Amino acid sequence: MVWDEAGRYPDVIVELMSESTATIDTTTKKDLYERTFRTPDYFVYDPFDPNSLQGWHLDLSLGYQPLEPNEQG
Repeated sequence: MVWDEAGRYPDVIVELMSESTATIDTTTKKDLYERTFRTPDYFVYDPFDPNSLQGWHLDLSLGYQPLEPNEQG
């Protein structure tokens, strides 16, 4: 899709995981989005596991930093 957006990469990526893709989604793809796309926010979620939501925000000097739930979850 980058070519449809004049070379602009996405601001947010949400990956729907499954058991067979979870490792790739949280390692290989996460590294690609962090280093190459420099996507500010990346989330992964397994729709069959309501507790699986994970997210990271890109700190340009530290890389992806995990997002932690606030007091409201």
